[in-house]
Amino acid sequence: MTDHALRLLRQHAHLAELAAFPFDFDLCRADHCEPVRLASGGPLRPVAGDDTGGTYFVCADGSVLYADSEGSAGIIGSGVDEALEIMIGLPGWRDHLDLSPADGAEKVLARVAETEEEFREDYGIDEARPELRTALGLSERSPVELIALLHTALLRTEPDFLLLNAEEGCAYDLLDRHPRLPLWEPVLAQGRAISRRCVRATVRCGTRWPRTPYGVDSRCGPRSSTARTAIWSCCGICSGTRPRRR
Repeated sequence: MTDHALRLLRQHAHLAELAAFPFDFDLCRADHCEPVRLASGGPLRPVAGDDTGGTYFVCADGSVLYADSEGSAGIIGSGVDEALEIMIGLPGWRDHLDLSPADGAEKVLARVAETEEEFREDYGIDEARPELRTALGLSERSPVELIALLHTALLRTEPDFLLLNAEEGCAYDLLDRHPRLPLWEPVLAQGRAISRRCVRATVRCGTRWPRTPYGVDSRCGPRSSTARTAIWSCCGICSGTRPRRR
C-alpha cells in the first residue's frame, strides 16, 4: 500500500503523460466537480482525474477511492500502486465493475479480451503498458487476478469509505452492484465486539441500549431508525438514515 508509483509519476513528465494517456490517470485533473468528504470523517486527498470528470482520491490508509461525475464512488485499490496495476492491466476497468472471481476465469478472460480489442483500435496500449509497468516497478498480473483485486477493493467501500456530498451530506451511489450485507449488520458486528463498553453507554440520542444476547433488544433493533441513528453516530459513520445522492 505504498505510493512509490505516484512519486515517480510526479517526478517524470513522460511517465505522467503515459499514465494520463492511454490509461486515463491524469495528475493535472485532480479537481473534483463538487466538494466531497468521507462519512467517517477521515482525510481525503485528490491526486488525479480522468477525461470523464472522475477523480482519484487517496484515503488515510492509502486506499484509492474513485468518484465519477455522476454521483458514484468506490474503492478501487488498497494503495496507489495497486490501483495503477489495475488501471494499466485493465484499461477498461470501468466496464468490468460487475465481474467477480465467482464468474470464473473463462468469462473474465473473454470479457477483458473483448474490451481490450476495442481499446487497441484507438489507443497504443500494447506499447505503453510494458513501458509504464517497468518504469513504475509494478507487477504484471493476469486479468483474473486483477479482477479479484478490484472486486475485493470495491467491497471495502462501505461503511468506512462511503463518500458524501460535502454541502448536502447526501451519499454517493456505489460504483458496483455486488451483493453486500445490509449496512447495519457489519456496524452491529463491530458494536458487539466492544459490547461491554457500548451497550452500557448512553448514546447521543439519549437511548440506553439494554444488554441482551444480541447486543440490543427489540425496542432498539437494527430496523429501528433510533437504533440506526445511535449506531452510526456512535461509530462515526454518519448520523441518521443514509440518504442517497440525487
